[in-house]
Amino acid sequence: MLKRLFTTGIKDRQPTYIQERILLANQIAFIIGLFVALPFVFISSIYFEPLTIYPMIGMIVCVAVILLNYFQLHVLARFMIAVGPFSLAAIYNAYLSQPGETAILAISILQLSFMLVPFLVIDIKERFFLASVYLLLTTWFVFFTDWANNFFHVELDNTIIKEGFLFHTSLAIGAFTAAACMIAVLVQIAKKDKTNAQLMLKMESKAQQLEDSEKVLQDKLVQIDIAKKEDDKRNWATEGLAKFGEILRSNDGDIGTQSDEIISNLVKYLSANQGSLFLLSDDEQRMVLEGCYAWSRKKYVEKKIKKGEGLIGQCWIEGEYIYMTDIPDSYISITSGLGEANPSSILIVPLVVNEKIHGVVEIASFNRFEDYQIEFVQKVSETIASALSTVKVNQQTKVLLEQSQQQAEEMRAQEEEIRQNMEEMQATQEELYRNQIEMDGKMAAINSANAVIEFDANGIILTANDLFLQSMQYSLDEIQGKHHRIFLDPNDIDPEEYQNFWNRLSIGKSFSGEIKRKAKDGSDVWLSASYTPIVESGKVTRIIKLARNITEEKRRNMNFENQIKAINISQGVIEFDLKGYIQNANDVFLNLMGYQLEEIQGKHHSVFCSPEYADSEAYKAFWDILARGEFNKGEFTRIKKNGEEVVLKATYTPILDSEGHPYKVIKFANEIEMVSENI
Repeated sequence: MLKRLFTTGIKDRQPTYIQERILLANQIAFIIGLFVALPFVFISSIYFEPLTIYPMIGMIVCVAVILLNYFQLHVLARFMIAVGPFSLAAIYNAYLSQPGETAILAISILQLSFMLVPFLVIDIKERFFLASVYLLLTTWFVFFTDWANNFFHVELDNTIIKEGFLFHTSLAIGAFTAAACMIAVLVQIAKKDKTNAQLMLKMESKAQQLEDSEKVLQDKLVQIDIAKKEDDKRNWATEGLAKFGEILRSNDGDIGTQSDEIISNLVKYLSANQGSLFLLSDDEQRMVLEGCYAWSRKKYVEKKIKKGEGLIGQCWIEGEYIYMTDIPDSYISITSGLGEANPSSILIVPLVVNEKIHGVVEIASFNRFEDYQIEFVQKVSETIASALSTVKVNQQTKVLLEQSQQQAEEMRAQEEEIRQNMEEMQATQEELYRNQIEMDGKMAAINSANAVIEFDANGIILTANDLFLQSMQYSLDEIQGKHHRIFLDPNDIDPEEYQNFWNRLSIGKSFSGEIKRKAKDGSDVWLSASYTPIVESGKVTRIIKLARNITEEKRRNMNFENQIKAINISQGVIEFDLKGYIQNANDVFLNLMGYQLEEIQGKHHSVFCSPEYADSEAYKAFWDILARGEFNKGEFTRIKKNGEEVVLKATYTPILDSEGHPYKVIKFANEIEMVSENI
């Protein structure tokens, strides 16, 4: 029961220090009412009947404090319990003290005890409140005590309270009250010390957590750096393989005519110094030097190596790569086709596919080759070998075709059937041609309305249309063959999330949304885009991105948002429905009128008007005009929460929906000093 009484008016949304002060206010009101005011009611009714009213008022004050807290008027409640008991005790003491006499000791002790109450019910954070109350009590006690003794005067026999049983009883009540207040003050100090100690422990714990988090973050950064280096190596290898694949395709796989181009690009891509390409002769008895590149220029060298001769011949026999870092000074001139310069490392890799050797690549460099570079050369060698194998297969196929032509006479009986098949094939080709024309038309329509760019499954740019290139300020030559990340700010990239983005696309999952990219000049470009994977034979072969440039729309929206923020900072803003009920208000307006938002939300605009005006026909007409969509502006007299009038220069603007009908009213207001008689 007492717990419910003491916690009256405490709400979860209140700050902790306010909850503690309300609890103490209720407890002090209960103690003063029961153990001070009530005993003095009985004492006064027996010995000092004219003064009975004052302890009774004290009991009423104590009850009122709890009731005010219940109705969330805790500031007023704490002011009453801080000032009321002291004031009533001072008046009571003044009546008991006859002119020229000193104050009654027991009552004076009560007064001094009551001067501790403000420290209990007002927190140190409420400095102005506490200082004001304590200044009031101190001023009364120091400067007005003698005046009150002369002003509040009733002829009473106060001898009984100066000595005997009543003196001791009153003194005990005063001492009890003083002790209770002192104990309460000490308890509050102890609680503060405990709270401070807990806060220190929490701060130490947080500091330790931050230190641990920093260590974890450093470890993560190291892991990210390692992962980035590995990713750079993979991208380097992927781009290189794509580059050499394009070289091999550019001449229909005729490696003999491309040897110089292949070896020169390989030397440059590896940042090596020299290189040679040996291919197996037609009789498969020797390796012939087909391409040689050194010191940034083609070398015209002729060389033939037999199986087992030198390192090239050894690589041919074993079918495994050879990597040397301890190179004899005479190696180049004796066993190599690279010329006179002596390298620091030699890498010799066989051109192997399906366990068959088609040639050997030899690379020399003044730097050591990394493992990933050796692996890359092996893959490139396998690609070259595959192209050579394909050429040989094509040549064999050509021989077989010639043989089949010789058998044409034997197949004349099937000519009619073949002709019919050809007609069917022609019809099919015509149908495919019509479909292709239709598809080309659709693609042309898409290209004319959208920015389009194509990537392979790894994010390498294949092509882009003019709209996309114009939006990003690039030419096609500047981006073709490069990775999608050139359109991103490196500071905005989360490597793991970015890799997951391409992983999802590579398995056929599309993506759409608004995205920010960087143009060539570094400016931000906002796109409404969709990434669509193209699946062929169950595998994603390329990804098409359709986009629309929405940069200007984004800028306009950001401009509108900034304008609204500026208005909210400089002007009071409040929103009503068409009937005048408050929906929302900004801090400028609330501070101007002295309200909290929850105090006015859902209430009618009339809370800011005088009752006479709120009941007038002019006020009703005011809202009828706004409900019709007509705005109103001028100077308006309104009432603050504390009852003061304020003159506002304001505009009431109806807001229209998409069909032109008003659905709410927004008021923009600033305070002015001149009073107007307008609405």
